Amino acid sequence: MNKQLSLTFTLEDFNSLYSASMRSFLSEQLPRFELVKDHQGRALSETMGDEGRFMYWLDTKCDTMLARKILEMSGYKVSEFWDLVYAESNIDDGWNQPPHVLVTDYAGRYIEDLEAVA
Repeated sequence: MNKQLSLTFTLEDFNSLYSASMRSFLSEQLPRFELVKDHQGRALSETMGDEGRFMYWLDTKCDTMLARKILEMSGYKVSEFWDLVYAESNIDDGWNQPPHVLVTDYAGRYIEDLEAVA
């Protein structure tokens, strides 16, 4: 029997989970990324549009799952990718897994601050 566990998180919690973020360049470098899952069941073509999309790199499966859930529950669209350039660079982090990248319409505090300065 599975028990349901309820926890409360905010977008501030999300902001502490990722290691890097920037405007999406997915469509420019599509071979670099492997789609893990589009959690809303949208076609890849819907995910690829870079306008209004942002990318967040996360280091672990746990961080990725939690970050994805926070964004989805906050009403944002999210697709999950692996960044294969990391794997091709022969960096051995002991996990042998490329970092996860979330592509979403959530701009985030840091990106919003950069846009305000520009």
